[in-house]
Amino acid sequence: MDKEIIHRLHANCPYLTTLDLSYNTLNISDIKMLTELLKKNTHITSLNLEGNDITNKGAVLISNMLKINKHLKVLNLTKTKIKDEGGRALGRIINDKKYLEISLIKNFIIIGCHENTIYHAIKN
Repeated sequence: MDKEIIHRLHANCPYLTTLDLSYNTLNISDIKMLTELLKKNTHITSLNLEGNDITNKGAVLISNMLKINKHLKVLNLTKTKIKDEGGRALGRIINDKKYLEISLIKNFIIIGCHENTIYHAIKN
């Protein structure tokens, strides 16, 4: 992740409201750092992480961040590698935060018709 972005996130820059990190080859260390910075951020309202190698572990880190961050309104997780476990973690957040829009298009998270899929977490 770019050092300038890290610095601006750490400084909680009021002019940085949209962050596009799509197709940035972010790894789990980057996601961990990003989520820690976003827990304290009060200005980012839109985050695009499309096309990164975000797996279930990354999705859980993101959902934990979302429990704390009250300002993020739009989260794009299109074309990541999130499966059911990460999808369920995010699904619980979606139910709690009605104002949050999360895109999970082109992930492998709706597997079967069981009650533990992301579909059921969102539906309920």
